[in-house]
Amino acid sequence: MTTGQASTDFDNRRVLAAILGCGVVSLVTFLVLPLYVGLMAETFGFSEGQLGVLASMDLAGIALMSLSAPLWIRRLNWRTVLRCSLLWLIAWNCASTLFASFGILCLTRFMAGLGGGLIAVMVFQSISYVSDPDRIAALFVVLQIAIQSLGFVLLPYVIAGFGVTGFFGTLVLLCVIA
Repeated sequence: MTTGQASTDFDNRRVLAAILGCGVVSLVTFLVLPLYVGLMAETFGFSEGQLGVLASMDLAGIALMSLSAPLWIRRLNWRTVLRCSLLWLIAWNCASTLFASFGILCLTRFMAGLGGGLIAVMVFQSISYVSDPDRIAALFVVLQIAIQSLGFVLLPYVIAGFGVTGFFGTLVLLCVIA
């Protein structure tokens, strides 16, 4: 895709809204990390060290995908990447509801992080193509803060009623909506 064509696609408001929505959804676990860590501690009784490792798994996946992006990002169709990454994220968030084992949860969260990282990379690439990237980058940050705030207000009720399944189910629902 040429830069001119990309700019035309990404300046479309519907396309941009979908991309930014996917980007925010891909980062929800990170955005509400204190709730997530507290849930894992309360539900599974993991030690502080285990909680630190588990919390870093999503971030490790995001980091790995971000570091590898220069090797492949221009070779892939962004629409296909976003769709596949959302499906990947849905699958690994669903898988996270099925296991209580520390090691397996670390694996499922790392794999979810890979999907989230791929989405985040594609969002930042997309932002670089719009006619006003500074404004859109600022909007992306505002959307993250809004979702984070809503998460801190609403997720405790979801967690109280549905526990781990409710938390990851909410992540799946957000991915479906995006």
